[in-house]
Parts: sequence; C-alpha cells; structure tokens
Amino acid sequence: MAHFLRFSRSAATALAILAASALATSPSAASDPASPLSRKIAVFEARQQPLADVMQTLADLAHINLSIDWKSLEQAGYSKDMPVTVRLHHMAVGKAMQIVLDQVVTENNDLALRLEDGLLTFTTAAKADSLLVTRVYDMNEFTFDPNQSGDEHLPKLLNNSQSQSSSAGSTYVQSGNSSGPFSGGGGGNGNNAQTEQENTTRLTALKELIQTTVRPEIWDINGGTAKITVLAWKSQLIITAPESVQGEIAKHYHAPR
Repeated sequence: MAHFLRFSRSAATALAILAASALATSPSAASDPASPLSRKIAVFEARQQPLADVMQTLADLAHINLSIDWKSLEQAGYSKDMPVTVRLHHMAVGKAMQIVLDQVVTENNDLALRLEDGLLTFTTAAKADSLLVTRVYDMNEFTFDPNQSGDEHLPKLLNNSQSQSSSAGSTYVQSGNSSGPFSGGGGGNGNNAQTEQENTTRLTALKELIQTTVRPEIWDINGGTAKITVLAWKSQLIITAPESVQGEIAKHYHAPR
C-alpha cells in the first residue's frame, strides 16, 4: 500500500491523499498511526536553510528513508537551495513536511510525497501521476453522496442511472445489499443475461460518474492515461490510474470485509 501526499499552491493547504489497496480504505497518511509519516518530532527549526537539507533532516529525525527526484524537481523550476524558515514543536513529520513544502510550491508545478515499502519519494505531482497502478473495485461497495461531492454533474448522472435501471432507491450509491442505483440487486455471476445487462448499465453509469467527478483530465476518454474497464459478469470495475486518483476513488468505496 502506498501513501501519497500532494501539495498545491491553488489550495489553502496541502491535499492529503492516501491510495487505498484493492480491498481496503485507510485514513490519511499523516494521521495513520501505523504510517512512518505520523512519527513525532520534538523540536525542529530552520532559518533560511536549503530545501534539500531541511527535507533530509526531517526524514532523518523520523528514521525514514528519503529519495529526492531532483531531475524532475529541477525541470519544474525547483532547486536544492530554495530557502526554508520554520519552527516546529511536537508535530508529526508528515505535517512538518507539508508545512515546508507549502512554502516552496509554485502555482503551476504541484509537489508530491509518495511513501511505499519504507521509502519516501519527494517529486513533482506530474511525475507521481505518471506512475499508474491497477485496483479492482466491487460495484456494490461504492458510496457517492451528491450532497458532499460539490460536483454539479453528479446528481444528473445518478438520476440517469436510476432511470436506466430497474432498481429504485436512494439518490446516491449505496454500499452492500441496498437497492440504490449501483447496487448489485440479484447478483452478477454471469449466468443470467438480464442480470449481466443490468450490471453493465450500472457499471457504465458508475464509470462515467468517476470519469466526470474525479480528475476528469486524467482519463483516456479525455486524452489522459488512466482507464476504467467494466467487468459486468463479476460486478467489478478495473481501474488503472495514478495513486492520487485511486485515493480519491477510495473515499467513496467501502471495502468488503
């Protein structure tokens, strides 16, 4: 499982995104007690110190292996000598790094931290987004709430899926054995042609919903590299996308137990 932190000048604070595994949804990296990024540092102070030294010192204090992708960072306009001034007390190292990178991130070149297999990689968000991973999602375990999404397209997509499906029910995707527009209903073992067709309808609507509400520019239909494959007979979506996108999708996914 990989932890992914993205830092954007356009946001008031960094967006913490955790890419979940195919069968589990986890809390954010900085707040996950099991994550190395949650390790506390007692005191840390830097006055106009080089970015490279600050990041390495923070990693050393938390006993984290750090790899800095200076090739990608320098191509995006960042340098090892960018000055950083901070004074921190009793703080998780992930939060401390967030504060540091908030000082240097530029408007057009977001930054990213990716923690996987004990190695923390500091790079650009563009480079991190070029690394695709594949996850398998069960149709019945999605929950999309239009009241929380803030996306004007979401209610319309959900209403369309309800009108195309024989299922009646809620205005958002329910998890488990509910009768919502993306619930499995009578199952999807592939032995029943009608059931498979209903699954295809629901999965296609769910696919469109994700491509419309989660980083639309990243999907292949819009010229991106991420893609979604429908497996109607198994009631599943196969999603190949960057870790950050998988993390956004995981926010609406209840993993089977």
